[in-house]
Amino acid sequence: MNPGFQIIEKELVADLKRRLDRVGLFYRIFSRIKEDHSIQEKIDRKGDYSENKKMQDLLGVRIITYFYDDIDIIYKYLKANYDLDNEVIDNHASDTFKPKRTNLTFRLKKDLLEIFQQSLSSQETQNTRFLDGTYEVQLRTIFSEGWHEIDHNLRYKCRTNWSELNEEERLFNGIYASLETSDHVLQKMFDDIAFSHYRNNHVENLIRTKFRLRFGTEQLKAEIAPIIQENLLIKSIYKIDRDLVINSLLNQVSSFPLNVNTLLFFINFHWLKEKKLLSITQRALLEDFNEII
Repeated sequence: MNPGFQIIEKELVADLKRRLDRVGLFYRIFSRIKEDHSIQEKIDRKGDYSENKKMQDLLGVRIITYFYDDIDIIYKYLKANYDLDNEVIDNHASDTFKPKRTNLTFRLKKDLLEIFQQSLSSQETQNTRFLDGTYEVQLRTIFSEGWHEIDHNLRYKCRTNWSELNEEERLFNGIYASLETSDHVLQKMFDDIAFSHYRNNHVENLIRTKFRLRFGTEQLKAEIAPIIQENLLIKSIYKIDRDLVINSLLNQVSSFPLNVNTLLFFINFHWLKEKKLLSITQRALLEDFNEII
């Protein structure tokens, strides 16, 4: 395998992880470089690559989220912060069921593009002229990941095997439908749990279930809950837009250790403006909160 491509793959994954880890989203990330035989197989199967139409997924990254709504958060963040070349987003009609794709193709930044071009020139083959200085990012949920892998390898690449299997194809798509339903049910369940904690005035439990982030085991500081309850802030915490908070975290210049306390201080700094909470917020955190891209 070309060592230059391996360097690019490592840098791409490290950069994505560095940005996403600061938010505490539940996700997994995988990557791969197409092997020579896979490149040849795709060229043979597609049959339409040329100097004007090149392969854009030599380098591939897959981000797998635990929750359905996090796909849209990551999607918008990537589009705003990386050099988008094109995207494939499926929006099927309501009366048509097909699997959905969220695939984004980005251009390599300058330093990685130079490594890419040097790697191509040092290992030139008949197929290198069909390779493009881009990489693909696929976004999927953890429920749909296994299904997509099976579909790609045992149906998409083997269409002739399914030519007379209409009933089996319908059932196979039905499996995906049940997984997609599970994605929505899981998210709705946590929304309902968050509402229950709001109604019962359980501040820490509300924060954990509403925002669904990797907070760790640190508990809410004893002095915080009385301030929230005394000033009737729990309703404001419940009603605040989760996407807004997470996008703001993504756009922080400086990251900070994320737990239920620091997130609450962050929310208070930007939206609630409760003076008693501000007075017990560490100065270093206040300085970090003030640095938004």
